[in-house]
Amino acid sequence: ANATQAFPKFSFGDTTITQAEFTQAWSSQRTAAVSYFKQKHDVNLNVRDADWTASYGGEKPVEWLTKQTIDTLRFRHAAYLIAVSYGLVDDDSYTGIVKRMETLNANNRQKREAGQVIYGRSEYDIASYIDYEMTALKNDYVDDATKPGMNPSETEVQEFYDAHDWTVDGVEGKAPLADVKANVKTALRTERYRERVQSKADKIDVSTLPWKRLYAYAATPGRLIAGPRLIRQSAAVSFWWFFFAAAIISLMRLS
Repeated sequence: ANATQAFPKFSFGDTTITQAEFTQAWSSQRTAAVSYFKQKHDVNLNVRDADWTASYGGEKPVEWLTKQTIDTLRFRHAAYLIAVSYGLVDDDSYTGIVKRMETLNANNRQKREAGQVIYGRSEYDIASYIDYEMTALKNDYVDDATKPGMNPSETEVQEFYDAHDWTVDGVEGKAPLADVKANVKTALRTERYRERVQSKADKIDVSTLPWKRLYAYAATPGRLIAGPRLIRQSAAVSFWWFFFAAAIISLMRLS
């Protein structure tokens, strides 16, 4: 690969965004890109020869997905930086996330071997672990009335209730506030938390990121957009291996 196709180094403040983290975030947003271009431009990016580098209505999938990936990373790092400020994690690095995942998986393996009960997933991949940890960090914030914005007044709760629809089983129309007040408060706190994270994410400057080199890296065949053809080939190989294995087992039984 030439220099324009190599992963360009960049940082959010003091935190370096690694190739592994960028690739993981890219993968997490691929479905969103497929859905967006299907709905807005009627383009099916899941077909065999989909062109992610072509322009559709002035938008290129590879560039759209790269921007979406950066936005995802900004929100993620903002959430982790807020957690750092409360001492919940040591830093917002991807290396730290991976280490915590590996530690949790190792502890769960020990519990399984000891015959202990494991609540929730017993083993995480990086995507499911990030979802798990970010949800835990959000819940820690939302459930603490001493944190900024987490102790709304009765007037604020009423206004939030009035602005949204609320239902409960067995009640026609909008449920009375008294029946859903706990849910209203939780939803309001969650919205405020997301607004705080988004506000912090928006302050992460990406104006000087090496955008052209990121686009070139993402567009390199065999990197991030190997695409459905590779997936179909892999599926075909898996099918034939399954067929071959089944035939061998049948022969062994006959013998």
